[in-house]
Amino acid sequence: MSSFNFNRCPGCGTPEGSSHDSDCPLLQPTPLPVAGTGTKHDQAMSRCLGCGVDTIMNEHEFDCPVGNPAVTFAPLPLAATAGGTKHDSAKPRMDLLDTYALTQLTLVLGFGAKKYADDNWRSGIASRRLLAATLRHVLAYMDGQDLDEESNLSHLAHAMCNLMFAINLAHTKPELSDHRRTLTASEQEQADLSQSIKEN
Repeated sequence: MSSFNFNRCPGCGTPEGSSHDSDCPLLQPTPLPVAGTGTKHDQAMSRCLGCGVDTIMNEHEFDCPVGNPAVTFAPLPLAATAGGTKHDSAKPRMDLLDTYALTQLTLVLGFGAKKYADDNWRSGIASRRLLAATLRHVLAYMDGQDLDEESNLSHLAHAMCNLMFAINLAHTKPELSDHRRTLTASEQEQADLSQSIKEN
């Protein structure tokens, strides 16, 4: 497809110049793309400068309502994209994390590290205690207390910290999950079977 460095009138299709009236009654001249400008174009779809329709050239060339010679095509640019490839669509969107909330969490972790020791919680804490502590902080916040009296840090950040511990330990030390919970159907069936065996 040819590219021109002059204007072509989309109304009548004549290249604008000394031989063309710039006050064309149909449409004003529209700049055509200049070759070698660094813009990548989609050659499949182009814009007809006669009627302004985005179309495939071969399908539109002979049925343009304006008609030849006004059927002149300008290629449509592709949407800008990053040059590199990264296959991470199925990975966690870490960029969605909130920096303020994470900072409050780390302040609570720092307070705990001074009070106990770095990573003390990784030695294991029963889930029941962690959930109880979480609820105490949440209820205190619901009662209008923004900050914990001992640490002077956010009650919600304390709650978030305890939940982080609980999530990790449920994965790394499931034997510490001692809180009451509703059994799944299969677990209930197994419990009933065990109870039946004991009774007989």
